[in-house]
Amino acid sequence: MNVLKRLVVALVSGLALCPLPGVTQISARPPNLIETLNKEAGASDPAGIYSYSQHLLSLLANEKVEAMPIASFSDRLARAELLARRGKRSHISSVDIAAVFNDLMKNVNAPQSMRADAAPVEKMRVALERMAPNLVLQRPAGESCYPGEAVFLVFLLIANDGTRISSVADKVSPDELPQMITRVRPSTDPSARSLVDAYISRNPAMHSFELFNHVGNKFEF
Repeated sequence: MNVLKRLVVALVSGLALCPLPGVTQISARPPNLIETLNKEAGASDPAGIYSYSQHLLSLLANEKVEAMPIASFSDRLARAELLARRGKRSHISSVDIAAVFNDLMKNVNAPQSMRADAAPVEKMRVALERMAPNLVLQRPAGESCYPGEAVFLVFLLIANDGTRISSVADKVSPDELPQMITRVRPSTDPSARSLVDAYISRNPAMHSFELFNHVGNKFEF
């Protein structure tokens, strides 16, 4: 095994054990998040894909979904994932993923600086292809995703305040992208994650669920 290959293996292995931004305080979440999601995304049976869909929603809501009616959302996401894998529904573009994130930020009254376009979505997909090949719809599909990947990318945009990826990604090498995406922000900084969590905390469960139901409606599932 040459030096470069050993370096890549070490990087991916280390990141698989590192929590993502906004995750470190949630003891119930597995520490090897990327590895777990990659394994779940590799499922081909309906039960496995449903479990994968539930996990994605819990990430999006930062585990604050106990009182929300999430079963219907998970059903819809799992069904859309199955149909997309079977070629029976369209994929979701990077442009649409950025638009859904921007809608979420507007709904939680985030500053205009917390917005994104397709560029940070594609930067994250490049990094995820290295760490979680089951999670990312491989080229030549182009700038499009399965529904599960789209939901996870919205989660990563929230964790990275949208534009933060694009603002520094061009200054680092491709091998540094995974570490940049999973870098933990200082807890004292205002963040998209804290604004979403505050919205969930101060609103009734059904009202908060509508925030994420909007994601499903926009992605047409």
